[in-house]
This record gives sequence, C-alpha cells and structure tokens, in this order.
Amino acid sequence: MKKLILLVLLTMFGSILVGCQDDTVDEYHFKARRNSYYIDSTRQVLITYETDNLGKMVDLTINRLLTVEAMILMNPSIDFEMTIEGFDGEIFVEPQNTCTALSNTLMVPVNIEVGNTRYKYNEEECQYQIVDSYNQYKSGYDEEYFLSDTIAVSPNTPISIVIYDEDAVVRFVEVQTLFNSVKDLGLHTQRFDEENDDFISPPFHYYHEIKVYEELYLRHQLNETTINEISGFSTEINLLDIGNLDDVTPLIENFLDRYELEINAMNELEGEIGENLQQESEVETDD
Repeated sequence: MKKLILLVLLTMFGSILVGCQDDTVDEYHFKARRNSYYIDSTRQVLITYETDNLGKMVDLTINRLLTVEAMILMNPSIDFEMTIEGFDGEIFVEPQNTCTALSNTLMVPVNIEVGNTRYKYNEEECQYQIVDSYNQYKSGYDEEYFLSDTIAVSPNTPISIVIYDEDAVVRFVEVQTLFNSVKDLGLHTQRFDEENDDFISPPFHYYHEIKVYEELYLRHQLNETTINEISGFSTEINLLDIGNLDDVTPLIENFLDRYELEINAMNELEGEIGENLQQESEVETDD
C-alpha cells in the first residue's frame, strides 16, 4: 500500500514540476469582472465574491444565515422590556409553541422591516406577512417568513425591528437593527437545549474556521482542492514526510460534516460562474 502511495505521490510531484516550468500563463475558472452575491438553493448560506478581469476570484466571504427565530433568540442586545416614549403599544409578542423550533419562551417583534418592506407577525399563520402603510396585511405576496425561515436577502439590505404608531406623523419607526447571519451577529455557532440554558453541542468558532476555508479557496481557486487541503491532503508535497502518509491530520476537525451547507453552496457557485467547470461538465454530458 505504501509503495502505491509513494508511486502516486512521485507522479504528482513530477506533474507539479512540469507545471512550474511555465508559470507565465494564468488560467482561472470564473467569469471575469464579477462583484456580486449568491444565496444557495437551501437559502441558508450567503456568499459574496469578486473576480478580476482574468477570472480569478480575489475576494470571498461565506456566511451562514440564521432563521428568524435564531436571529432573535441569539441576539443578546435585544431588550424585550424596552419602552418607547409616547408609544404604549406592544413591541413584542409571544408566539405559540407550535410556531417555534428552538425555544418555548421566545418573544418576537410585532413588526419588522426588511429593506423598504414592512412585516407584521401573524399569530394564526406563524408568519411575518407584508403590511401596508396602515399596518394591515396585504395578500398575494410570496415574501413572507415563518420563524423557521431565513431572511435570504442581499448583504446590504437592512433588517430592523420597527414599531407602528397610528397617531404619529411617521407611523413606522425603527427601534433596533437585526442581524440575519452568524458572522454579522458575531456569535460562535451554537444551539441551545429546550430549557435555553445549555448548548446542544459544544460551540465552535464559525468565523475563524470559515476564514480558513475562504483563504484556502482564494489560493486554490477550486472547491475540491480546497477541501482536500482542509481534510489533510495538501497539494504541497514534502518528500521528507512520505513515511508518515498514514497519519492524515485535517486542518479543521469534522469540517465536511459541520460545514456541509457551505461546501455545497460553493459547489453551486462554481456551477453559476465557473466557465471552465461548466465546459467540462457539458463535455461529460455530451459523451
């Protein structure tokens, strides 16, 4: 087995040397001059990215979106006892247990605003629904959110808690900003038990570990190669370590399991803007 591994590595090493003989031509995999964002098919991962005029990815940010329930429950800055001078209406309400997944004692804002669209919590539907300027529900809109949904919008779209005061000149007033992603909320990735007093699993630092993923991706420009290095199979071969090939040490433990959503989202992004990758897939399909 070790002889086979050695043969494979020597072959790879030879290929790398041949490739290094001509490094004057850079070939990259992406559509050029792109500066945009991508929301994955599960609506749980938000990716912002930029490619240069050669099709090289030069900037990458991967972010896990939070459900409406999580973005409220995990935000320690929300004061559920807040009062607004001159306003005596409700700011928060307690939803039914059947509407929640993480907490049976959750309080949610009566009204929220996403961009320029205002929503009111509908207890009967367990859902934030669009309202008009008089805080009345407007039917026929798809942009509605259950507490188990993420608010999957552009990273530049503001989200906030608002109050509605029918007697005021300005009826809707923002009272607090909300954050819909792990990085923006600034938390370690964590989930609480039903009593909301302990972690379901040990917390791990999302920002730090995803930063490793982002930096390696910018180096390799391919998801498969990036995941290989994180898993301990680096393309940078050190011949002095050949005797220790049986001991594979991943850069991040359990990365494939804990970050499956992010990995799949990057695969999807490659399918969206990966010109060379698309061409290779089309060739395989035609055959």
